[in-house]
Amino acid sequence: MTLSLEHPEKDKEINDSPLEVWLQKKNPLEVDLGCGKGLFLTSLAQQFPDICFLGVEHQRERVAKCMKKIRRMEMQNAHALCAECEETVEKLFPPDSVDCFYVLCPDPWPKRRHHRRRMMNADFVESIRSRLKPAGILRMLTDDKPYFDVMDRLCDTSPGFERCDWDQGREFPVTDFQKHFMDQGLPIYRAAIRRN
Repeated sequence: MTLSLEHPEKDKEINDSPLEVWLQKKNPLEVDLGCGKGLFLTSLAQQFPDICFLGVEHQRERVAKCMKKIRRMEMQNAHALCAECEETVEKLFPPDSVDCFYVLCPDPWPKRRHHRRRMMNADFVESIRSRLKPAGILRMLTDDKPYFDVMDRLCDTSPGFERCDWDQGREFPVTDFQKHFMDQGLPIYRAAIRRN
């Protein structure tokens, strides 16, 4: 399957996704929206070889670095796509197909006039809900307190979801951005909701 939502044909190799094979095998599928260079994605894929992990990232250079890690480690359960997250969720995933979506350290667009560019909003959460399997989870994480407050309100107001523990008994690696923020001593805020 090739997803070329925004980038030219030269990105075909980056976007050549094994998603259809994974779905036919009925492997659990977890999706990292905004996977960056893939530190979180590849660490999880190593930790859970029976789960398939798909990263989505709009910066081609980051996707190339993520795929380089995946190939170097010879991972069969991880892949990254070069695409916009919102459009990918809407166009790529069938209903009830994803076990977990991760939205980790998204761009907070802190200026009020830029808030409309933020990824997390009620429409996007609804799009995610329809692609999650029953009891599937959306995990959100940020260092930006005002943006976290928006995510937190979405947890309380999004229909078809209920709050749940972030870790669910699993130990999660850090993202590239999370590591950077933690090195600066900044707090990290987390929220998770489960499709009910």
